[in-house]
Amino acid sequence: MRLEDDHLRLPKVVEYWRQSNNQTGDPVMQLLSEIGKVPSGRQILVTKQIAVLNQLQRQRPDWVSNRALIDQIASLTASNKESLLELALDLDLSAKQLIDYLATVERLNGLPPSPARNFANRSFQATTELLRELSTKSALPPTRLAEVVDKFFALDPTSADYGLKLIPFLRTDLLNVNDGLPGEEIECRLIDLLVAQPPVEIPAFNQKEPANPKGTTEEATVLASGTMGRARVDTFLGSQTHTRLAAVLDAITALNALEHQPTSNEAVSQLNAAIAKFVEAVPPADSKKKKSN
Repeated sequence: MRLEDDHLRLPKVVEYWRQSNNQTGDPVMQLLSEIGKVPSGRQILVTKQIAVLNQLQRQRPDWVSNRALIDQIASLTASNKESLLELALDLDLSAKQLIDYLATVERLNGLPPSPARNFANRSFQATTELLRELSTKSALPPTRLAEVVDKFFALDPTSADYGLKLIPFLRTDLLNVNDGLPGEEIECRLIDLLVAQPPVEIPAFNQKEPANPKGTTEEATVLASGTMGRARVDTFLGSQTHTRLAAVLDAITALNALEHQPTSNEAVSQLNAAIAKFVEAVPPADSKKKKSN
């Protein structure tokens, strides 16, 4: 709360939110009355909503200047979906991007239960987490990241060809590489982007006497931490049994080539080579024992 003209006042964003819900009279007294009606031991939901709105007023005032968005944020908090807001903060979404993001999540939640819905949810969540990782590591300049996020949100995850559209997004919009680049090279560029870190500089130390009598600073040892990170990723991926992104990219490239030239032997060979690297899921073992005669 804040003191204004000898009166206790709620944070401005909270007053704005409660006024939008047709709250009239003294906001502080109404809030205290509402809190007093909550049974002992129960969560006071309104205080949780106030805390989130007040924090966002400090961090992202552009988000809480939109009344409709304020209502959405309060609703998400009431539904224990603050993780959506945390991701939006990590991606540094603008108010418009946040509205688009929440609208997409709502469309996905509205899909009937089906394998297609599971695929759309997994694809959307995996891509948002990828962008989140790039954002938290500052792997892309802010303006570039904003452009990539806009292009991602422009895709409709409820469409039947969503998965196919994600590949050009990854290749062209995110990594900015041409269609002819092999899948392995594209995969390497993505890994390099994910593990990129500033080099670690280790000062040179002499345990005995200084090597330079003039007292000048010796050259420091610079370690490329990104290279070490890349080695760890390669070791981890090499120990897994899964279909690599490179094989998927090569297969899609071959299919696109066959769509334009159905008799291309080169494209057929490329497709067969890519499919040979696919790892099929192992069917679960039959738990039912056969009856003996």
